[in-house]
Amino acid sequence: MRTRNFTLLELLITIGIIALLAAMLLPALGHARMLAKKSACSGNLRQLGLAINLYADDNNFRLPACRSFSGEVVTKIDGVEVTGDTSSISHLPSLAEALRPYVGDSKVFWCPGETDQKYFKSNGSSYEWNYFLNGLKVDQKTYRITLIHNLKDPLFLMDAQPFHGTGPRAKNYLYENGVVQDVLKTELF
Repeated sequence: MRTRNFTLLELLITIGIIALLAAMLLPALGHARMLAKKSACSGNLRQLGLAINLYADDNNFRLPACRSFSGEVVTKIDGVEVTGDTSSISHLPSLAEALRPYVGDSKVFWCPGETDQKYFKSNGSSYEWNYFLNGLKVDQKTYRITLIHNLKDPLFLMDAQPFHGTGPRAKNYLYENGVVQDVLKTELF
């Protein structure tokens, strides 16, 4: 019995069909990869939120006082406003330095969406601390921060840049209540 081999035309058609299917699947795989990075980032932010609560437990229920990434700084330390002169807060630790004892792995400070690791390498963290919270006291029972800009849910941390694509939902935000969302809430009490 003689076996029939594939002709060149049949082989080219099969390769073309496989290439067409691959071209249709690659964008979906890229989108799934982006969502996986965003999900990992959310998990990192949640862990950092727990580290902030542990820090407050060990420091008389005060939030960490950390320096900002930016050069021009308007910040509060224990309710005292410090404006403009970065040398007055340059002695403050970075977010990573302040929370490192409460975090098991330093990779928690890296957002997987930050592919070039620019912020992570220069600051030890891909996340920006809301420096308006520097040194504020939290309620010992509820971990609620009192009198912060009249916001319903004060913001603790956020991605330093829109690492998760473009548009309004390209950053993750960690709120005081432990929720991580890709929407910046601005509603007032």
